[in-house]
This record gives sequence, C-alpha cells and structure tokens, in this order.
Amino acid sequence: MNFLADRDVGSFAMYPTPVPLLPCYADLAYKPEDIPVAAEYADRVVNLPIFPHLREDEVLTAAQAVVISIKASIRESMTELIKLAVLGGSGVAPPN
Repeated sequence: MNFLADRDVGSFAMYPTPVPLLPCYADLAYKPEDIPVAAEYADRVVNLPIFPHLREDEVLTAAQAVVISIKASIRESMTELIKLAVLGGSGVAPPN
C-alpha cells in the first residue's frame, strides 16, 4: 500500500486481521496457520478508491499505479525464480 500512497492513490486493507483472529473470537483459539488463505489475503488484498465522483484522471492514476506495482512484483518474483534455477537453491553457482 505504500507503493500506492507514494503515488497519491488512497488504499486500505479491508480486513487487516482475518475475522477468526479478531479479539472477539479469541476463545476459539484460531492461529494464522489454521486459516492460511485468509491470513495470506489479509496481507495482500487492498481496497482502491471507488466513489461516485471519482474523476477519470484519478481512475487512470490508480490503474497505472496498480499495473506498475504488479509488474514490479512479477519482476521481483522472476528474479528470485531465476536465482533458484541458476543456483539450484543452494546459493552457490554450479561448477562450470
């Protein structure tokens, strides 16, 4: 969300804490590993600006920021995958 904020795009996490982990459900003793999908989404899902008077330039700014963010994330993931493939997960390049 910092990436979006740096580009003047408002955003927030809808459920920063998964519902089963809220204090009112503490007696159920859920842990993040009990709800892995919800726990992962809590860290990744954001709300973007949406309201009746949102201007077209604001929509474009938000959309461009999201696309740039996704491309950066993909590039970072691909870099990590390439490192794993080249280094074989050991962190050491194979001998020539």
